[in-house]
Amino acid sequence: MEISAGKLRDCEVRVGSHIPPTYKSLSEFLIKFKDTYHINNLHGTKRILAAASSHHRLLWIHPFLDGNGRIARLFTDTFMNYVVKGYGLWTISRGFARNRDRYMENMAYADSGRQGNFDGRGCLSQKGLNAFCIFFLKICLDQIEFMGSLFEFEGFTDRLKGYIALRHEKMLSDKSALKKESFYLLKEAFLCGKFNRGEAERLTGLPKRTARNVLKNLIDEDLLQSHTPKGPVHLNIPSHAASFLFPGLFPDYFSKK
Repeated sequence: MEISAGKLRDCEVRVGSHIPPTYKSLSEFLIKFKDTYHINNLHGTKRILAAASSHHRLLWIHPFLDGNGRIARLFTDTFMNYVVKGYGLWTISRGFARNRDRYMENMAYADSGRQGNFDGRGCLSQKGLNAFCIFFLKICLDQIEFMGSLFEFEGFTDRLKGYIALRHEKMLSDKSALKKESFYLLKEAFLCGKFNRGEAERLTGLPKRTARNVLKNLIDEDLLQSHTPKGPVHLNIPSHAASFLFPGLFPDYFSKK
């Protein structure tokens, strides 16, 4: 059987016990899918619920002969990246992979037909879809908690201060010294998201020219970044500092030193 990338299937298929819609009806189903889950038609928490339900519905339609699982995960990651700030630091796809049996069970339940007059209005079970959405949200929370434990944000400012202290004392042989007041600029960027360059003098307590040099050094080191040459700056984590600031993400770093 020849498979062409991006081409809708042109034959009937069966996936386990699931029989997807006929190939002749795919266009109609996909138009309905687009209208139902178009991001501009959704607001607030409905967007998160739509991310969950659309994941199942796309796989239920099974538009391609092969690769439907990968396409659905890519679609859901893209959808989530649009509606959830910070998505990418964690992903639902990782959670699905680590909970495959429960994922398949909930997918199968959502595939089931309507169970009586009080189970939705379509041909599929609303109870089944609700259960999958709850599973989806629990996986989201699990992944957020897992990645949060690795980032250890509660102690981040202490690690930031410790890193600057190492740089100030020239204890990292491959890196130049940084003034200890650099910490105040990085802390401000971390806690506030960004700050104006003109704030450097106030934040560091240093003379204006010295404060500007401290700011410039941090930008040159890629510890601070800006979208424009004179715009506000925000925190950045370059590879040379990541292991110090997020040791939970690099557990083997110091053992290799």
